[in-house]
Amino acid sequence: QEPALYEDDLDTLFRAHYGRLVRALSLVAGSQEAAADAVQEAFVKAHLHWRRVQRYDDPVGWIRR
Repeated sequence: QEPALYEDDLDTLFRAHYGRLVRALSLVAGSQEAAADAVQEAFVKAHLHWRRVQRYDDPVGWIRR
């Protein structure tokens, strides 16, 4: 897969789901800052494993987990 497409896919996923994931985790974590840090870290891990994660039926589920 082309590197630009590779990054665009993850960028699109980030833009579509980051805010919702932070809001949901804020309720559990009790802190929006902690939730934002955790979600950002999850997206970094997804980036590191993106060649595998992008093939999953629900890549956001992997990030959420």
